[in-house]
Amino acid sequence: MTADRLDLPQGTLELLILKTLAPGPRHGWGISERIRQMVGRPAEPQATMGGLVLACMLGVACGAGSSTVVGPTPPSADVGGAWRGTGVVTSVDGGGCVGNVLAAQIGSGDGTPLEAAIDQIDTKLAVTITNGVNQERCAYEGTIAGDSITASMTSCTPEVLALGPACAPEGDLREWMKETLAVRFSGTVDGDLLTGTAAETARVASGDESHEVQLAIEVRLMR
Repeated sequence: MTADRLDLPQGTLELLILKTLAPGPRHGWGISERIRQMVGRPAEPQATMGGLVLACMLGVACGAGSSTVVGPTPPSADVGGAWRGTGVVTSVDGGGCVGNVLAAQIGSGDGTPLEAAIDQIDTKLAVTITNGVNQERCAYEGTIAGDSITASMTSCTPEVLALGPACAPEGDLREWMKETLAVRFSGTVDGDLLTGTAAETARVASGDESHEVQLAIEVRLMR
């Protein structure tokens, strides 16, 4: 062994590193500099590299001091293809008389039939959903992580609602134009079953009368 090298017991470097971390987290360079100050000599390349490796293993020198071990991201499910199912309104807020009509339908019927076409490239999704009753079509962009899906509406065709007598006291049907302003969907996929909730904001208008309405819709689709 050369004269300029200390013959230290095994584990000395590890103890020095742990001692430098006692006041709080440090990055790798800070660890090596602190060791140099403690021993009063330049840190040797082997010691510096060893310090970096050990500190990384401890999870305190390669990040912001967190010791959390991040595991591999699970592979995303394959959701591409055609899906069919229903959308059921579960809550309504606002909307004037139109909102009252929609709220009165909560809990009745089997929901609105829906058809969805999903294109998937890695974790990115392009989704088109068609209303089976009035053929309203909305496009979405989203992502999938594992079995969790999130998507936001990018465009939607207007929908015409013919309502009465709640919205037409005179007894005739009154047409309302429903414009979907925003939809945020979040859900999960389990094999060939996709379930989730869509939070929708829309504007309904007839003549000079206009209202904004918020809807919560439970979606259930099968492939």
